[in-house]
Amino acid sequence: MKQNWTYKKLGECFTNIRNGANIKQFSPADGIPITRIETLSNNVFNRDKLGYANIHSIENYEKYILNEGDILMSHINSAKYLGRAVVYHQKEGENIIHGMNLLRLVPISIMPNFAEYYFKSFHFKKQIAQITKKAVNQASFTTTDLKNVTIPVPSLPTQQRIVSELDLLQSIIDKQQAQLKELDTLAQAVFYDMFGDPVENEKGWEVKKLGEIASFKNGLNYSLNETGKMYYIIGVSDFQSKSEIRCDTKLSTIYTNDAIDNGYLLQDNDILFVRSNGNKQLIARNMLVKTNNLDVTYSGFCIRARIVDEIASPFFINFLLKLPSSHKALTMKGRGCNISNLNQTTLNDFDIIVPPLPLQQSFASKIESIEKQKAAIAQSIAETQKLFDYTMDKYFG
Repeated sequence: MKQNWTYKKLGECFTNIRNGANIKQFSPADGIPITRIETLSNNVFNRDKLGYANIHSIENYEKYILNEGDILMSHINSAKYLGRAVVYHQKEGENIIHGMNLLRLVPISIMPNFAEYYFKSFHFKKQIAQITKKAVNQASFTTTDLKNVTIPVPSLPTQQRIVSELDLLQSIIDKQQAQLKELDTLAQAVFYDMFGDPVENEKGWEVKKLGEIASFKNGLNYSLNETGKMYYIIGVSDFQSKSEIRCDTKLSTIYTNDAIDNGYLLQDNDILFVRSNGNKQLIARNMLVKTNNLDVTYSGFCIRARIVDEIASPFFINFLLKLPSSHKALTMKGRGCNISNLNQTTLNDFDIIVPPLPLQQSFASKIESIEKQKAAIAQSIAETQKLFDYTMDKYFG
């Protein structure tokens, strides 16, 4: 225990650790806003993820109206969000109902933001893991269990100092992440300025079918062996939001007693697509591959495109296919539904603008400069995050 710190149970630091109102929710934004699990997405109070209560009057639910400084915590039916907690900061004139599946904690002897940081700590997550082990549904815990979880409580000035220190580090990370988004927007703006919208093709560039300039091959279905030759493998989880993957030894590996056919080994500047996934939003996500001289293959949930015509730059084609209008055109079918799986026929028939190669190369040079800026910012974020994590561990480890 740190000097002059006490450890208390959450039940001593918060009043009304309780469930929310049991109200049916619906989608249209013309009812009374109500919280749901997704409201805690991205570790913030996400107003875009509110539900709406199917009631006409709020008078009977006044005890469920959130107040400034209330903490909301997910505690049931979602392993992804379990134990996630955020402080609610009320906007002027705002009335939001505390809904089911989230607990509401009202601080009485602790700073809300100090508690919020603690709830993000490894020490708290470890306690949550312990109390969920005994639950029938291990993606849940009860209010009684939560009240018995301990929390460090230093003096109020110490809490304020710790919050200020962590707030500063978090604000630096937030600003740097915003810079990354701005650079992504800039890169897209450069494309639109040079080439226009690739689907509308208002500048009248030559159009070809993707199958005229690229060959395709579905990925490898493999079994897990423990012996044989080792290969690195790229799967759907490696895509995330990347535009490019530079292969390294952190990739997953497979072993096989039979050599993998060269057709399944990736080459520099191959383009990979997500072919199949339970989340339709991920289908057709693409990225450019740099193998770094490793033997790398790809899973059966992917399709490989290899540019075979020198009139097209793989970098240009990969960037074009990541643009929102291109991705939408590639993944939408009749009646505006998302496709369930991407296939070679869809890729083969997809229309691609093909500006002169020198223009494509000029574009690549401009984006390379932007990417260097992004890499520097990403490195700075990693260093600041490391300092943030160290500070969290120093106080809550």
